[in-house]
Amino acid sequence: ERRFEDVQQLAHELVFDLHDAIATLPGSTKVRELLVRRAAAYLDRLAPDAAADARLQREIASAWEKLGDVQGGYNANLGDDAGALESHTKAVAIREAIFRSAASTPEDQKALARAEGSLCRMRGKAGDKAALSHYRRGLGLLESAPGPADAATRRAIAIAHFNIAGALTDAGDLAGALLEKRREFGIYEEVYAAAPEDRSNQRNLALGCKYLGGLLERTGDPVAARPL
Repeated sequence: ERRFEDVQQLAHELVFDLHDAIATLPGSTKVRELLVRRAAAYLDRLAPDAAADARLQREIASAWEKLGDVQGGYNANLGDDAGALESHTKAVAIREAIFRSAASTPEDQKALARAEGSLCRMRGKAGDKAALSHYRRGLGLLESAPGPADAATRRAIAIAHFNIAGALTDAGDLAGALLEKRREFGIYEEVYAAAPEDRSNQRNLALGCKYLGGLLERTGDPVAARPL
């Protein structure tokens, strides 16, 4: 048990602490790649022993999600999209197992939805046409989670609409994308109104204005786009 805890702590430190500490240092890419490889190896070794412990499964899933974000995606990363796809796939598999277990909580349902969204972004980037259905499933999980939706969940729902809109745009369904964009924008307006001093709420609403306005202009309505 002590050895397991040591390996678990080491994997966590590699992914969350050491990587983040050197992420912005010039010339650190090779070291970051080494940390990612070591962390992935440790996480794979932990998986069999953690199968019966939901708490540890959640931690491992979080680590795979962080690893996937470091490897590839849309933010600053190592450019390893194939590795990111594999890491996010493992995270979703773990989240799915927890969600279907007796230990599942409403937060596990939301965590699965967020994990689905991250995986779908990588699938969409890889040209997977089935990404849209996974985005919709993630949105359904968020909207059907028991209890009132807090601000973080509302933001996650807005992001789901954002992702669906992007997939519809790529598919040429601009009318459907516009509907999703309006839903996303409405949520950001509500969240901003509840806490206008929150910088992230300001930024999200600003980006919501930008993207909705851009799509309105693209669909031939510059008059509606201009005030946004």
